[in-house]
Amino acid sequence: MRCATLPRKSCLDADAKFVTQRLTSRGVFDVNPALGGDDLNVARYFNDSLDDVFRQSSITATGRFGGFEFTYAGSYFDRNITYTHDYSMYSDYSSFIAPYYTCQNNGAGVLSACGDPREEFIGTNYIRRWDNEMRVQTPLNYPVHAIVGVFNETIEHRYTENYDIPGLNAQSILDSNPYTYLLFDGNRLDRQTAAFSEVTWDVT
Repeated sequence: MRCATLPRKSCLDADAKFVTQRLTSRGVFDVNPALGGDDLNVARYFNDSLDDVFRQSSITATGRFGGFEFTYAGSYFDRNITYTHDYSMYSDYSSFIAPYYTCQNNGAGVLSACGDPREEFIGTNYIRRWDNEMRVQTPLNYPVHAIVGVFNETIEHRYTENYDIPGLNAQSILDSNPYTYLLFDGNRLDRQTAAFSEVTWDVT
């Protein structure tokens, strides 16, 4: 995009872009030869799924005013991911699930009243990023040449991770969901700002 209504010896160019992508999948690439059947035969106790979508918008603008050159670049990015996974294998090989989460333990290693040991993982990730940069360059016919600029970026990452067991005993419940025994709920925010410059002087 070009604007041609600026005064003489001035110009402005702008380039805007937008990119998006969505990925949706169901099932897994696992295989269990012990089950027999075809090459994709596998035993899962919960549905496996992935939904992943991102969008990115950006703009770059360059202009010249009175011999000075200006450049601006900015972008916005967001990504949203939701996934579920059958995590029952952990209950199979872990030495902690039965004695601490799905069974009654008398303290001497004797387990009783064991519940459903299947396990499901549910996770979400939401990522956003903003960045802006502005640069100014002095006219080329000046004996002293300089580039001066500023940059700033903000990144936000919010995520949750739930580990659920249908047969969870009552004393191990962490959330309002009666099946959750392990829960992560995070929100991270990073910001950075920088200024930069370069100066040269023609001696001949």
